[in-house]
Amino acid sequence: MEVEYLCQYNEIEKAKRKIKETLKELGIEKRNIDNTGYTKMLWKKKIKNN
Repeated sequence: MEVEYLCQYNEIEKAKRKIKETLKELGIEKRNIDNTGYTKMLWKKKIKNN
């Protein structure tokens, strides 16, 4: 699952708070978060599967 919050530069702290609130509501712990971008994950998977 990917969580994204589109915002203006001056709203970054608000966006971080909202994402943290959402993760808490979903019961997702910090240790289970991977901050790697989706495109990079796909790229690494292709390299490993070749």
